[in-house]
Amino acid sequence: MSEGKKKYEISFLARSEKGKEPVMAALNEIGAEITIDGKYSEMKLAYEIEKQPSAYFGFVEFMADPDKIDPLQKTLKFNSEILRVLVITPPAKKPLARNDRRSEENTAAERASSEEKKIAETTEEALETAEEILPTETKETVQDSPEKVVDKKEEISDELLDQKLDEILK
Repeated sequence: MSEGKKKYEISFLARSEKGKEPVMAALNEIGAEITIDGKYSEMKLAYEIEKQPSAYFGFVEFMADPDKIDPLQKTLKFNSEILRVLVITPPAKKPLARNDRRSEENTAAERASSEEKKIAETTEEALETAEEILPTETKETVQDSPEKVVDKKEEISDELLDQKLDEILK
């Protein structure tokens, strides 16, 4: 980095495809070092700006002296080709701690596998609970097809029910 220069990002909306030219010219005029020349494309606006339903959006990251940012903004604000302009200092990216060996991809993969494990555990718990609650005839069905738990209480005969009731009432 150069002495005295800070990192900035300029975002702008322009009327036409040629709208990037005045921005680049103004940056060159203040002696800015362009680090990232972002995508420049047409987009539909959420609301009209100066009776324009669409505009060209672009952004540029650059290094410049802090004293030259105000004149840059004034120059672009009064340019008829530019609808809106915003200059910010980009937020500093938080470095990963040395002890944290996981990358963002690994973390996402671990989250997905842990969700799969939770689903499997929940399914197993549901099967165990079903085996405890349902009568013996139904247990075989639960083990054969865990996706479908069929209620086979209808197959229990009236005689069997009467016997169970008698045992309970005794």
